[in-house]
Parts: sequence; C-alpha cells; structure tokens
Amino acid sequence: MSPPESRAPARRRPEQVSMTAKSRPSPEEQRKRDERYRTFVEHSTEGIWCIEVERPIHVELPEDEQIRQMYRYACLAEANDAMARMYGMKSAEEIRGARLGDLLVETDPHNVAFLKAFIRSGYRLRDAESHELDRAGRPRYFLNNFIGVVEDGRLLRAWGVKRDVTEARRMQEDLRQSEERARQLVDLLPDAVFIHTEARFVYANNAAVRMLGAASAADLVGRPVLDIVHPDFVDLVKQRIRSLHEGKQVTPLSQMKVVRLDGASVDAEITGCRFAYEGKPSILVVMRDVTARLNLEVQLRQAQKMEAVGRLAGGVAHDFNNLLTVITGRCDLLLRGVNGNQELREELEEIRRAGERAASLTRQLLAFSRKQVLQPKVIDLNSVVEGMNKMLRRLIGEDIELVCVLAPDLGHVRADPGQIEQVLMNLAVNARDAMPGGGRLTIETSNAPPDPARPPDDDSFDGGDSVMITVTDTGIGMDAHVQSHLFEPFFTLKRQGQGTGLGLPTVYGIVKQSGGHVWVDSTPGKGTTFRVCLPAVAEALDLSGTDPAVVRPVRGTETILVVEDEPVVSDLACDILKTHGYNVLKARTCGEARRVCEEHDGPIHLLLADVVMPTMNGPELSRSLAAVRSGLKVLYMSGYALEAIVHRGVLQPGIAFLQKPFAPDALARRVREVLDT
Repeated sequence: MSPPESRAPARRRPEQVSMTAKSRPSPEEQRKRDERYRTFVEHSTEGIWCIEVERPIHVELPEDEQIRQMYRYACLAEANDAMARMYGMKSAEEIRGARLGDLLVETDPHNVAFLKAFIRSGYRLRDAESHELDRAGRPRYFLNNFIGVVEDGRLLRAWGVKRDVTEARRMQEDLRQSEERARQLVDLLPDAVFIHTEARFVYANNAAVRMLGAASAADLVGRPVLDIVHPDFVDLVKQRIRSLHEGKQVTPLSQMKVVRLDGASVDAEITGCRFAYEGKPSILVVMRDVTARLNLEVQLRQAQKMEAVGRLAGGVAHDFNNLLTVITGRCDLLLRGVNGNQELREELEEIRRAGERAASLTRQLLAFSRKQVLQPKVIDLNSVVEGMNKMLRRLIGEDIELVCVLAPDLGHVRADPGQIEQVLMNLAVNARDAMPGGGRLTIETSNAPPDPARPPDDDSFDGGDSVMITVTDTGIGMDAHVQSHLFEPFFTLKRQGQGTGLGLPTVYGIVKQSGGHVWVDSTPGKGTTFRVCLPAVAEALDLSGTDPAVVRPVRGTETILVVEDEPVVSDLACDILKTHGYNVLKARTCGEARRVCEEHDGPIHLLLADVVMPTMNGPELSRSLAAVRSGLKVLYMSGYALEAIVHRGVLQPGIAFLQKPFAPDALARRVREVLDT
C-alpha cells in the first residue's frame, strides 16, 4: 500500500527544486520507509482504506451526477485487516475490490447527504458518519476522516480512516429510546411533573401544562417557578429549594396552593427531589391537583354533619312528640270540661296553640331528616296547586302578584298530598321574604322528560319522565355561597326571631323522601327559581277521600291493649279511649304485654303500640303476640318512624299508623277506623 497522493504540487522556484533534489531518499531508504508505513497500516486498529475511481469524475458535474458516478465507478483498492474485521471478514484480501455500493447503502438518505457533504467540503471530510452493511448484511455505523485526490479537475481516488461506532451508536440509540419512553411515560402520568433549573422551568409534562393553564410546555419553560406559587407559600417553597440544593434528597409531601397562568388558585400536593438535568443541578417536582378531592371531603363532612343532625332531629322529635302528645291531648280534654270560665279557656287555648307550633317544628325536623311517615297516593299536582290558590294569596300578601300556569295534560305522581302542600307553602313563604317590596310569584306545572345534562345525585330519583313544579320569584336572588348552604338546617339570612331556617330543608327532605329532586337557579338581583321534579306514574288518580267525609262513630266497647313505655303518653291514650267507651288494658313493656295477653280471659280486639320501645319495637311485638292472640288488629303510633314500618319513609302497605302528637278525637277516629276495617 502506497501513501496517499495529493493534488499536483505548485510550481517551485529553482532553489526549492534544488533543495528537494538534494533531500530525495535513496531506493533503499524509500524501501525502508514504505515498509515502516505498511507495518503501521497493518497494525493499526483503525480502518485505513483507499478507493479508486475507475473513470475519474469531473468535479464540475452536478452533485447528484457525481454521486451516481461514484456508486458506478468507485471500488475499494486498498484496505487493512482492521477494516476487513469491521465488515465481518478475516483479512483485507476478502474486502479489496468491493464496490462502493456494496458497502455504502445507496438508498439510505443519510449516505446521500454524507457524499454531498464530501463534495461540498472540497473533497475533505472530518468526523462524518456513514451507514454501511457488513458481510452478513447487518447495518454498521462508521466515523470517517478522508480526503479526495483531485487532478486536472477530476476526482481520481480517496484515502481515509474509519472507526467502527456501531456499538456506541446502538447504545446511544438505546439511550435515546429509553429517554423517549421515559418522556412518554411521564407525559401520560395524571400527576403534574416539571423540572426547574436555577428556579426556572426547563421541562413540564402534559399534566403540568393542563394543571397550570398553559397552552403548551413552551408557555412554562423559562418562567420563574415562584410565579406559580401562591403568596402564602412562597417562603416555604424558597426554603425547600434551598434545602434541596444544600444536600437534602427529597422534600416531604405537603399541601399548598398553586396559581395558574389565568390567576386561578389550585390546591395541590407537592413533593420534590434533587435531579440532574442536561448536566446541571436541578429539582424534579411532582404535583397533584387535589382541589376536587378536598371539595369531596368538604361535601362528605357536610353530609356526615347533616346525617348527624338528622339523627339528632329524629331522636329529639321522638321524645318531643311524646311530650307534645300529652300537652296538646290534656289541653283538649281540659277544654271539654271548661264551660263558663272564659279566662281559663283562653289560657288553655294559648297552651294548645303553643303545642301546635311546637308540633309544626318537630314535623319540619322530621321532614328535613326524612323520618316523617308519608302516606302517598296518586294525585294531580294541578289540583293541589288550585286547592292552595286562595291560601297562598293570603300568605304572600297583596303586594305580590300570584300567577299560576298549569299544564293541561299534566301527568300523575305518587305523593303525600299534605306534604306537597307543605312544599308549596314553604317555597311561597321563601319567595315572599325575597320580595320585601312586592313582585311576582309564578307557580308553573309541566311534564319533564329525562334530562341527561342534569343527573340526580342519588338513587332516589331514577331520571325517567317526571312532573315538575316550578316556583319563580322576582326577588333579590342569591349568590353561589348562599345557594351552597340553602338546604342546610337552621341556615337563614333572616334576622334573629324571624325564621327557624327549616323551611327549605323541609322542602328538600319531603321531595327527596318522595323520590324526587329539587334544583335552584338564582342570580343576585334577578330572582330565584326552584324546580321540583317528582317521578311520573301511569296509574289512575286515587279519588279516595275526595267525597264528603262520612262521620263514623268514634265510640266503642271493644277491648284495646295499649303498649307505651312513656307513662304520661300511656295514661293519656288510656284516658281518651276510656272516655269513648272502650275497655282498656295497659302495658309498659313488651314482656308485660305478652303476660297481659296470656292472662286476660276475654278477647282483645286491638293492639295500640308505640313503634319505638327499648327492648322490642312495635312490629316485633305484634308478631310475638300473634302466637297468643291470632287475628289481633294493630295500630302503631310514633313521633319518629323506623324502617320497621316504612320503606324510604313511605308507610308499608297494610299498616295502620297514627303520627304523634295526636288530638284525642284523632286517636278515637283512627282506632274506630282500624276496628271497622
């Protein structure tokens, strides 16, 4: 192998020629020099090669034509063993004579660019990568330094040195793919991940872009990281950044507020760690948006609070209704015996009215906690609205116009008509208080098909066809904060003494217990609209009770067993029944009631039992007594309904029930009805 040739030397001055002639080596020196050169080439670990061009290529030709001729006429004239091994061969003899196209893949765009770079560089190229094939056709990557020999404007040959970088290239590609997979994985994470160097964003994944309200990662890169930190937490973040740079590995998970690019605040859980990014000390931050979770926690705590209040309300109502039963019942009995003493009558009537107001309050508590007993039937809401028209006009006052818009083809619903009247009355009172200067109250009925855009929040409403009552006022309206607390018990904007804060919670409780749903839409200064939806039913109207009432005899001679653990209520019930001619047996416990049934010789026609008792509830007692007294009729009484006699607050079929507190005549009539059934 001879050393590479160069371009034709420039014409030398005479003195240069003479100096060159004097230094020309002898044949023996030239032989030794060639031998040393060949030894160097053969023992080199770099691939050394020479490509000859069978038909020299004019350098003035276009680049594409020069490349075409290179592939056609260029072949490998010289190569060392190191180069042969790079191609999977044992010696240089195996690779000499190979065509350019056998080594350099012609169809690879990278190689075309590689040869164009060779031409454009004046046929001298350094550190250029070529994509080639070895003997088995496997791709190889080489780093090349080579020079072309050009004489008389024609490319004759090229000498070069190459290094096999296939493994390094493969490792680099594996690393690139690994980094790409890691980047894709991070971009798929639901948590926000970003990196900051010198307290400025240098990377942000897709979740971080969304969470911070950016259009793309480019909107964040370069920004100071403290720009997204709420002012209340800036000092904390600075301290944590400082501790990480000073050697701490990871910061503990903590909760703080983050500011989006649009200025909105987001609650987030954040942790960070030391990280090297592009050779610089950086900090990797993982951030999770917990705003929705915190809101759910608030709602859960609110629901738990409401449940606790509801349980308390039910328990209070039970005990309170026992007391009210005695207060109002004894007042009624005393009023019957007061004839000429007008002053005493007025005092008793005042006590009676106070008891009625207290009973109304307990009914509201039970309605809120959904523990009142509903006795529903199929009704027409239009008839309910029309029946309340006159009362509502008196209730709202003359300065408020009442407008009723009733759908002519309104569907039927199954509901307790008395409770629906309570809903309308409470909504009307709420509207009246929202229009202190007068206005318009509109009550509208309509059929409402399923609305997927406004799903219910629990299973009590199946989302099917429904009948809607819409109550709209032109009053002062409410903001979002007030609306969020609207159905909470005892929440009111009225001055002390002007309201209990139970009106709208009562509406909510009745509607939910009836299987419906209630929505509110309101804007400050533009009025409020309540929409009450009840499931529509395809059944015919229940006309029972619409005919003039038939007065039934309230007296009797049957034997009644009264089981009530509260002595004052038990005594009152027994006194009322005795005054109406009944034979009364009394028991305070379930065990005592069973003993009375076993020991009494005559028939027992009716069991009057409280639902809530210490050791056994009313239905359990009636089942126990059925073994001793078959055919025993049962009337339950309670101020607090249990699941033992109701399902979702609706009285189970076939069960007779009397709500506490009750008037003496109401007890007598209900007992007579059950006995006559």
